[in-house]
Amino acid sequence: MEPKLEHYARPFREGLFAKQLCYMRCVRCGKAESYGTFSCSFCGCDAFLWHEASGRGALLSFITYHRSYEGLDTPYTIGLVELDEGPRLLARLEHNLFSGNDIVVAKILTQAPWIVFQHESVH
Repeated sequence: MEPKLEHYARPFREGLFAKQLCYMRCVRCGKAESYGTFSCSFCGCDAFLWHEASGRGALLSFITYHRSYEGLDTPYTIGLVELDEGPRLLARLEHNLFSGNDIVVAKILTQAPWIVFQHESVH
């Protein structure tokens, strides 16, 4: 059964199904925002355009799970990633990564965990 996709997340998910990582950019001030934002955190505008991200970013923080909450094989690591374009998102990580590492999208999947990043030098 397909989960209901809220209006604000539909373009993000549609991008994932097309193997694209997308983010929102405010039409008034141009600030990049993460999907799921209802209004620009800088100017308050509620109009956005969607853009494809480069897939590159920096790892800000991470946690390794030793108990599966999503049916994934354990252990698995989830990281807070800041894309080069500015938005932040949570994604699965491959290999041993540390905060501050430059990373790049390794895979975009059609089911959870959706996006998987790896160290940029592996790419």
